[in-house]
Amino acid sequence: MALTFTHRIPMTPRHGISGFTRGDQRPTDESEIEMGALGEAKSGTGGRSVRLLSALAMPGAVRSVALVCGYLVAGAFGLSALLTPPGDPIGWAYIALAAVGLVFLQARGLTTFLWVLVASGGIAVAVAGVRSGWIEAVIGLALAVVGLIPASGNRPDRAADQSAEGEASAISDFTPSLGVQPEPTEAADQSRVASEASGATRAGVSLRSIGAFRIRRDGVDVTSELEDRPVSAFLFKYLLARSVAGESHVSRSALSEELSPAVPEASARERFRKHLYELQHISWIGGLVNANRTNVWLDLGSAESDLADLRRTSELVRRHGYLLDSTLAEQVHETLSRTDEEFLPGFEELENRITQGRGTAGEVVASARIAIGNLRAELIRAVAEHDDALNRPEATIGLLQDALNAMPDRQDLARLLVVAYLKTGQTARAAEVRRQFALKQE
Repeated sequence: MALTFTHRIPMTPRHGISGFTRGDQRPTDESEIEMGALGEAKSGTGGRSVRLLSALAMPGAVRSVALVCGYLVAGAFGLSALLTPPGDPIGWAYIALAAVGLVFLQARGLTTFLWVLVASGGIAVAVAGVRSGWIEAVIGLALAVVGLIPASGNRPDRAADQSAEGEASAISDFTPSLGVQPEPTEAADQSRVASEASGATRAGVSLRSIGAFRIRRDGVDVTSELEDRPVSAFLFKYLLARSVAGESHVSRSALSEELSPAVPEASARERFRKHLYELQHISWIGGLVNANRTNVWLDLGSAESDLADLRRTSELVRRHGYLLDSTLAEQVHETLSRTDEEFLPGFEELENRITQGRGTAGEVVASARIAIGNLRAELIRAVAEHDDALNRPEATIGLLQDALNAMPDRQDLARLLVVAYLKTGQTARAAEVRRQFALKQE
C-alpha cells in the first residue's frame, strides 16, 4: 500500500494531472546537464542504435572473441604478405590494424572504423579483379557491425554520467567496477516490479524523513548509499514528497522533465530511465520504488517510517472522534515528539544542485510539509482538548505555540491557546493571541 495523505498539491499541471512545471529556462549547471549539450547526441539516436544492437543478444564476451579472432587473422595475413617474396608492404597496414584493434578492443567507434577500412580494402581489391576481395569485404562489414555492440558491462554514457554527478557507487548493486548489469529497458523495469511485489526487500528498512534524513536497514545506517548519489537521492525524495502530498503516481514524462527541465524530450527521457534503473538497483530500495510503462511511484509497504507513524496515529485519532483516552493521548504525544522537525530539510539545496530550481520539486516538498503540518495540527488539537478536559491546560501550551508558528492560519488552534492562557491566568498573553490572529471576543 502506497503511503498516501489526502492533501493535494495546488500547482499548475504540466503533464495531465501527474506533473507540474515552472518556467522555461534552460539549465546551465554542470550537475544538471551531465547528459546535456555534449552528451545528448549520444543518448538520442545513439541510444536507439544501442538498443537495436543489444536486441541481437550477442554477449560482450562473444563480441570480444569475434573481434580478437578477426584481428589475429588480419595480423597473420599481414605477416604472410610481408614474408611472401617479393614482400608486399600492405602487410604492415594489416599488422598495424591488428595491434591498434587489440589495444582498443572495447572502443566501439574505433573498432567499427577499422573494420570498415578492411571492408573498403576488400571491395577495392574485388573491383580490381581479385574475387577473393569480396570475402574480405563481407568479413570486414560483419566485424564492423559486431564492433558497434556494447562491450560487456559497459552501459552507454554510464561512466561520464557518474563522473559529472560525483556519485559514489562502491556499495551499490550497480557499479561501473562490477559492470555486470544489463542495459535497462522498460520491460525489465516491469519484470523487476513483478518479481519484488512480495515486498521481501523491504523487510528491516526504517526511514526518517522528518528531521535529519536517515535510512537504516536491519539496524545498519545505509543513508550514504542514497545520499552519495545526488540524482538518485533527488528522485527518491521527490517521489516521497509526492506520496505525502497525495500524488503518489507520477508519469514517466513528468519525472523526466522534472529531472531535466528544458532538455530535449528524447534525451531527458533517456537520462531519466538510466537514473531510475540505478535507483531501483540500490540494494535496500528494491521494491520501494515501483514503475510500469507509464508511471513511477513510491510504496513504503511494511517499511517503518516516521511518516507512516504519523499517518497511523492520525487515523486512530479520527476513528476515536478526536476523543482521547490516556493511552491514546500518550501515543499522540510520542508521535508529535518524533515529528516536530521539518520534512526533508535541505531539499532546496539538493534541488538547486540537480535542476537549478527550474522544476517544481521545491513546491511539491513545500506542499508535503503543509500536509504534514495539518496532520500534526489535528493531533495537537485533539491532545489539547484532552488536556483541557483533565484541567491541565498548561500541558499543551508549548505544542500550540509551535503549531501556530508553523501554521498561522489555524485559528482553531489559536482559540485553544487563548483558552489555555486564560485558564493558567495569563490574560495578557491571551489578549495578545486574540489580536495576532484577529479572534473575536467570546
